[in-house]
Amino acid sequence: SDAERAALAAADRAAAETGEGGVYGQLVVLGYKEYRVEGSTWHPVGARNEKFALARRDEANGIRRARARIGEPRRPGEKRRSADASHSVTMSVAAGARGADGKPVARSQRVTVEYVPDAREDMFQLGRMIVPQNDFVVRGPLHLDAGGVLCGPVSRYACRLSCGRAPPYACRLYAAGFNNERDVFLSEQAPKWQLAPGERAADADDAVTDPDAEPDAAQWDALTTFGVRIWKPEVGAWREVSVHGGVHEPRARADVAGRRYPDEDSVLTNGTIVDLAGIQLLFESAASMRAHERAARRGSERGIGGDGRSPIPGDPRADAPARIVARFNARRPQCPVQLHTIRLEYDDEKRRALAQDRRPYIFPACGHVHAFAPELQRLPCPLCRTRGPFVELRLEWEPAICDEEPEVAFNPCGHIVSERVARKWAGLALPDNAPPNARYRPICPFCAKPLKTDARAGDQPYSRILFQSDASRDDVEGSDGDSENGGWSTASPGLTVQDATPPDTAERKNDPGDADGDAA
Repeated sequence: SDAERAALAAADRAAAETGEGGVYGQLVVLGYKEYRVEGSTWHPVGARNEKFALARRDEANGIRRARARIGEPRRPGEKRRSADASHSVTMSVAAGARGADGKPVARSQRVTVEYVPDAREDMFQLGRMIVPQNDFVVRGPLHLDAGGVLCGPVSRYACRLSCGRAPPYACRLYAAGFNNERDVFLSEQAPKWQLAPGERAADADDAVTDPDAEPDAAQWDALTTFGVRIWKPEVGAWREVSVHGGVHEPRARADVAGRRYPDEDSVLTNGTIVDLAGIQLLFESAASMRAHERAARRGSERGIGGDGRSPIPGDPRADAPARIVARFNARRPQCPVQLHTIRLEYDDEKRRALAQDRRPYIFPACGHVHAFAPELQRLPCPLCRTRGPFVELRLEWEPAICDEEPEVAFNPCGHIVSERVARKWAGLALPDNAPPNARYRPICPFCAKPLKTDARAGDQPYSRILFQSDASRDDVEGSDGDSENGGWSTASPGLTVQDATPPDTAERKNDPGDADGDAA
């Protein structure tokens, strides 16, 4: 329409002049986008927390539903779709499949939904295959099959996103992506179902033609074999997304879709998590990205979202990780066992330049910080005797995950975040596999390791960071010894060098638990 064309032209000008609408948001991988599987071990490949920016295209490549039809299976040489259609979704319905009335279909059929170009949308695809059709490659866990070929549960063309080029720049998720013939082909084995009479698919709401003009017999929807799931903050529960954008209860059987939620949609909101067969991607909206960019320019004058959270103290000319590191090191933290100072570094090159015994290591089961010592990898914490891994204390900075000063460390990996962020992720169970075989458990959003949550074993998913310092609170401007002000936690003021000294060798040998201590 003329109004739509005017809105698009205005959005194009705004993107060119102010940058608004130039990026619709970004997807941040939780952990890694690729793993090599050996037995039950996943070995990460590539960088952690890779980002995929949903940037405005020079020319729109969106599509819009045009029509749905049903007919016989396609004969050799027959055209796949109409002349005006650029893309299609093709479903093979086997004879005997159940229709909307519960009766078996008499003969094999082909359901085709055709799409025409849409200048109002930009489309992006994600999948396992490294091909031009996939804008973002997410390979997931890969193993060698009998023929020596790498394969995995993430679909070759896993999903697609359709982003509006005009306000409000909504990004809508659909299961399955288009192949090199611009077709989504769903075989007879893919879970599919006929919609009830009068019911229409989610993408029919914006169809070129009146959706009621489409025959009821052609109203089918489907799920992909390995599934696409979504968790939205405002819903607070996992859902599964269909090929046509419908929102469903996650399936309990591989071949049967869960019930549909017609009042919910697959539009991504800030903080939405998309799951592809156990690999999760966090969606950060364009508004959140702009807020973080402004905060980085303002330094400590943050105020993201206007929620009143305390800013990160320190030199406003320095970026947030540098301020966090400076505050930690200004306390002159000491190893309570080796009695020398330890130093936190965010920059990998600076961290590698430090001797290993000068870097902070932590028992994340209790939170006590030490310098590295090989024997501590197989011993309980020397200060409190709590058993668990002994790992390096690591600062990862990804504002989409955490934009606050760290207070706690995740157990068992040692990545540090604020307590508010830790509570969020410890209370959010994410799937580890494709439906319906997935187990749901909380993970560290940086490395995707499952958090320790077995209360019967005394586990806790995160611990407050506790370290010994030779600097009093007054020695360091803006430092906090108490947890209420959101600063770094320290060991109790009464902790002395003598108090921190571990048991002697004889005592260690007599400790019945030392022999089976956890390694890092």
